[in-house]
Formats: sequence, structure tokens, C-alpha cells
Amino acid sequence: MVRRLFVSYASIFGWVYDQLAPYISLTPYGGALTSLYVATSPEIRKNNSRGRYYEAIAKISDVHEFAKDEQRQKDLWKLSESLLEERGFKVPSM
Repeated sequence: MVRRLFVSYASIFGWVYDQLAPYISLTPYGGALTSLYVATSPEIRKNNSRGRYYEAIAKISDVHEFAKDEQRQKDLWKLSESLLEERGFKVPSM
């Protein structure tokens, strides 16, 4: 999908994307590795590193500043609730 957007603007963008994609994107397999590691690794419990933020591939990292912004958190929660309700899901009030 992303490649088609690049190619639709100019063929040079398609070439650039093809050259950079292996370095800036993950395969579905690679994208799943961090989740699998965090869900199954005994090291997580042993090192007491539960609740930490992990980036690809299974590296502990700092959370982005956007994630610490309480107003953004509230806005995202409201948006998530409204999207669920639009699709017919009942969202219990907290």
C-alpha cells in the first residue's frame, strides 16, 4: 500500500522506497517478534521488567513523550470509546 502511494507520485519515489524499505520497515514476522518475546520470555519475570515499553526487536526503550501526555491519553480513550460505540459495541462506564 505504501509503495503504491509512492509510485503514484513519481517512479523515483518507488525506487527510493524499494531501496529503503528493508531498513525502515519490518516483515509481519519481524513485527510479531517483540510481542512474542514479551509474552513468553522468562527473562521478563526474572529481570522484573514487566510493564516496560519494548521496541523492535525486543529492546527496552523509553516511552515517547506523547504517551506521557495525560490529555492525549484522555482524548485517545474518548476516541476509542466513540469508535466502538459507532460500531455497536456497548462500552461500560468507569
